[in-house]
Amino acid sequence: MFYPLVPYDPLPAAVAYSQRFVLNRKRVGQTPYANAFFRHLTGESAINSAALKRLIPLYNPKAYRSISKTSIIEALDTAIATRGAIFPLPLPLDLQDKLFPYLAHRKEQRTLHHIGIHLDRNRKVANKRKNAQQAAYDSEVERAWEELNTSTKPSIGTWYRRWCEREVNGGNLRDDTFRSLLARWHKAHTDSPWSWDDLYYAMPTWRVVLDMQSDTGD
Repeated sequence: MFYPLVPYDPLPAAVAYSQRFVLNRKRVGQTPYANAFFRHLTGESAINSAALKRLIPLYNPKAYRSISKTSIIEALDTAIATRGAIFPLPLPLDLQDKLFPYLAHRKEQRTLHHIGIHLDRNRKVANKRKNAQQAAYDSEVERAWEELNTSTKPSIGTWYRRWCEREVNGGNLRDDTFRSLLARWHKAHTDSPWSWDDLYYAMPTWRVVLDMQSDTGD
């Protein structure tokens, strides 16, 4: 049997011990959770300055003159009794995650969940906007084809210039769209044995338009 190695943390271990101790005892005195906590943490019943330093490393009786040892013990007792839901002063706020790491994990999971919801909402909005823009673009492409389909060879240049200047979704029709429409026109209106790619594959689009509109033979 193999067990994962988990670093031992004396603070949450003392919290768990104090909760189990109070639960199993029928009689408890004042601040029972805090008393049991320090007993497990230090191995002694007396709660002195050294014991408080185990809990709050920066604790100094001289610096903490306005904060009594009793107030710290009572605040710790309340925190453990409420499983970290209430974390009163004068306990340092950063101590909450050390004593109750599962609360930190819960907060992290809640934060990640909210971030996930926010990102998912943004993705949906972005996809909706993208689909709307694509639909508008496709609609303009179809309109361009309807005009091109009824155009004669000499008027292809006029059609091309007009649609190059036409704004679509804040821009213009893409060059690959023009080439696709011109190839479609060539296939529908010419009887040439040469395909559009055979004739114009490597030619710039503006040259293609000039050649197509000036071509008199089929």
